[in-house]
Amino acid sequence: MPREIDNGNFLRGFEIIASLGYQLKSQGINNLDVLRETPDHPAVIYFNHSAIDDPVLVVSFLQRFVPERLDNVVIPVSHHHAQFKNYALYSVLTGLGRNRAGFQMPEVVQSYRRRGENPIDPRISRTLDDKFARLINSVMPSGPLIIIFPEGHRSEGASLMPAESGVGAVARAMKKLKDKGQIGGGFFIPLSIVFDNFKSGKIHYRPIRGGGVTIRIGEPITLESLLSESSQRGEGKEADKISHYLMERLTEILPENMHGFYHKSLLAHTYAGRFEQRSGEKGKVIVFDKLSEK
Repeated sequence: MPREIDNGNFLRGFEIIASLGYQLKSQGINNLDVLRETPDHPAVIYFNHSAIDDPVLVVSFLQRFVPERLDNVVIPVSHHHAQFKNYALYSVLTGLGRNRAGFQMPEVVQSYRRRGENPIDPRISRTLDDKFARLINSVMPSGPLIIIFPEGHRSEGASLMPAESGVGAVARAMKKLKDKGQIGGGFFIPLSIVFDNFKSGKIHYRPIRGGGVTIRIGEPITLESLLSESSQRGEGKEADKISHYLMERLTEILPENMHGFYHKSLLAHTYAGRFEQRSGEKGKVIVFDKLSEK
């Protein structure tokens, strides 16, 4: 169910603080109109993730343009990063999101933490998967705004990495609820973030001379269109194909040099499952090429 916290003042203050540190340029704002026109429909805002700033930018951006949809928000967060001992800043921001903004922020285990070096205990993964599924099924009929980055991890080089199946699983859950008549439909809206002077691993917030960043909103994708179009993208699991298709649509609003594993030269290989994220040495995330075995 939607949160009962009055988050208006907190989020307005949050947006003001963010505006002092970023020189924001926006494009495609009219593509957010569907959020106002169908307030009872669940919608997914998904974005490319290359900088620490990204979640802060997305929330402050939505507060500026569609504040009325921020009273019922779900943001999946990393189980590993949410532990204060692992990432203090991430943990603090997650706490603020839950306690001050009233967001529902379920912890999830990314796919790359389930394979590679030192994989997480599968019992933890299954428990959190079940909790997330129950939350999505219970909250979806109330028309939430779900904010997610399909890659599941920050891209060090700013180009798209192969998506995980999480956003595809959300779409499948949405379809089941629609088939049962519990929701009337749903939308997926791509959002791209491009920094003027991108610096990997750095915070781009500049209180005196705001860091330049462009946020662009792509055309809304209906649930029906998403399922129909993604089903025609070759073989593979439905959730994976949905996630890859959404990333393919994200490239429409990103510079070509940021297309990464969704560049036209690699797209067929990505859909075929050639690439996957894995946890490497010292927790570093790598993209493994199954064809070359490295």
